[in-house]
Amino acid sequence: SEASEQLAAFVEANPTKGNALLGQTRVDQFTEARERLSTGGELDETASRALAASLLPQVEQADEIIRSNGAENLDARVALLFRAVEDQLDPEARSRRSTALIEWALEAQPENAELLLVQADSLERVGQSAAAIEALERVVSLESPTMGLRGLQQFSWQQQAVQQQTRLAITRWGSAPDDEKPALLVEAKAYRDKLATIVAEDSPALQLADARIMVAEDRLDEAERELNDYNAKTDRSDPDALGIQGRIAVRRNKLGVARDIFERIMELPGTNISAMLQLAEVYERLNDLPRAEAMYLRAQEFVPSNELVQRNLRRIQLLSGEATSDDPIEAALFDAARLARGSAVEPAAP
Repeated sequence: SEASEQLAAFVEANPTKGNALLGQTRVDQFTEARERLSTGGELDETASRALAASLLPQVEQADEIIRSNGAENLDARVALLFRAVEDQLDPEARSRRSTALIEWALEAQPENAELLLVQADSLERVGQSAAAIEALERVVSLESPTMGLRGLQQFSWQQQAVQQQTRLAITRWGSAPDDEKPALLVEAKAYRDKLATIVAEDSPALQLADARIMVAEDRLDEAERELNDYNAKTDRSDPDALGIQGRIAVRRNKLGVARDIFERIMELPGTNISAMLQLAEVYERLNDLPRAEAMYLRAQEFVPSNELVQRNLRRIQLLSGEATSDDPIEAALFDAARLARGSAVEPAAP
């Protein structure tokens, strides 16, 4: 396309700009996919993987360009772009290249709060919550400039870091063995109290931290009130807070409310795989199997090899009668399930 050609020319004219090559890689992926579909071609999982593999050398080249410019020159925006492109083309790598790139840059920029926040986010994305909390603590412990825009930015980043520490402590609490939960809840409350020393008492940030702790303590009525107020203040624009509210609605079997909340998350910018899966589950429980299937298919576009998505998609297709099982026992179980749901249909031809 013309846009792709113009970007390629810009990259050729600016060989030291790794972000330009990363941008071209994203455009190339979109352009190639669109051209295949417009000419009657298919873009199934195999074709998608082949396309991604053909573009990975450009990611490796961008890595080399960025490193050639020196660790002291990598900023957070380029690091985020690199991670986004890598994750799109090679999700199984679990951000391996971008994690290494950020660690390399932080050796030269140990007090770069923005890069530390990106590092913490990357660690969380691969399940290393404790390490993410440590990275955030490095942000909190940085000496803040006392004046000027830089001081305001540093204060904002440190506030964000403490908020994230509270959230991550609650995340660790949720997946911890029962005997470890009390200590982790105490840790979460300590981060919440630290946040209270740097924000106003009626701050939405503190309100959300309180709501997280209330959920952990099973104080769902109070948590709902806090979240309703918080989401009203933020114009229902925070997918994290909406997700908590949606999960409370599911726990209380308020499936219509949960559906509306997760559909709102889907309207917000960004790709939220977790919200897709939760919305698909709600659709299924509401017996809206076509929408449940559509949501799992949408999630599959982003995580084509995810076993949970594949398993749930197959279950929905068996429940709806769009697919059949070769296992007679499984087939009988799904026939019974369809009857129980009042959605018995003629099964699809094998």
